[in-house]
Amino acid sequence: VRCIFETICRNCQNGLDYNNKMIIYHSNALVNALDLKRMIEEKFINLRGTIKITEIGNIIGSHCGPGTVAVSFLGSEREN
Repeated sequence: VRCIFETICRNCQNGLDYNNKMIIYHSNALVNALDLKRMIEEKFINLRGTIKITEIGNIIGSHCGPGTVAVSFLGSEREN
């Protein structure tokens, strides 16, 4: 969870001033998803709305397995 959080901090559009939405996905890892949500909400005070937490569907879940946690957010521009 800490590694995911640090990756978000490094790659969010506008850094810690990120003001768009985030969605956390998990596969049988609600406790980790809730921990990540708490960490994000403490650091990113300008988020639009609340962070939605949802379960990963059957097809993706069968490929990544239980314990997976992922986050969707708008990232900064990638360098070529």
